Amino acid sequence: ESGYTLETFLQMDATWTEAANRWGAAISRGGARNWIGINDTSDEGAGAAWLGISNLREYQFSAADTVSKNSYTLWSGEIMPGSWHHVAIVNDPAAGTVIMYVDGVPVLRNASGVGGMVSADYMPWILGASTNNTEADHGWHGCIGETRIVDHALDADEFLTARVDLDTSFAVTSDLGSVLPSDAVMREKLADQ
Repeated sequence: ESGYTLETFLQMDATWTEAANRWGAAISRGGARNWIGINDTSDEGAGAAWLGISNLREYQFSAADTVSKNSYTLWSGEIMPGSWHHVAIVNDPAAGTVIMYVDGVPVLRNASGVGGMVSADYMPWILGASTNNTEADHGWHGCIGETRIVDHALDADEFLTARVDLDTSFAVTSDLGSVLPSDAVMREKLADQ
């Protein structure tokens, strides 16, 4: 009920096709919607939530909120196979919103007037597939990178993409020309004997 942020790095494989790979889920919440009282009867066996790809190559996130107990769906624009994207879903019950960000930009089709996520403790998070009545269904055809789920809404400047810039924040101060690799040190020691 306090909201959440789900974020991940996703890549659809370059060989992705609509016929073979549509509706593949990268991340889902197990269980079944009909077990937890979600009012949407169009897909009762589906998991409590899922983030995947539609038949039109759009990222799709679907879940149900604690206020209406109805499911909502967020949609991105078309995603090209073979490229990596950072995808974040931010649920902020205080604002009554769920917003999907792709590469830091909010998509146009988001949800409003919603609460937190309807779920239950016995519903695990699953990477790489959706579920239908607890059985794995619709696997992800591509790669899933670092993934994080947080129990509150994050601002975009707190996403995984907002890390310290290692190239400018850290500098090597040793003269690397004078540092010998361990095998060279051993060769020198053996030559001196």
